[in-house]
Amino acid sequence: MAGFLKNIAKKVTLELIYEVVDKRTQALNDRTEMLCNRIEAMNTRMEQQFSAVNSRLEAINVRIDQIFQMWGSHLEHHRK
Repeated sequence: MAGFLKNIAKKVTLELIYEVVDKRTQALNDRTEMLCNRIEAMNTRMEQQFSAVNSRLEAINVRIDQIFQMWGSHLEHHRK
């Protein structure tokens, strides 16, 4: 009888341990998912900002090219 009760106590103890581990694992999984979502959102924002910076740099480069063309035309006009 003592062996039977000891066996039942072990099974109940294991079930409680499994339950705690499952809850903690689920909490960790939830937190990991939340962190992954935050990282994904940050990456999306960074990509948008990078794209905006690239667009602005391209516009600046176009304007610089226009200024050089105007300057070149201005120099040619004064050489004549």
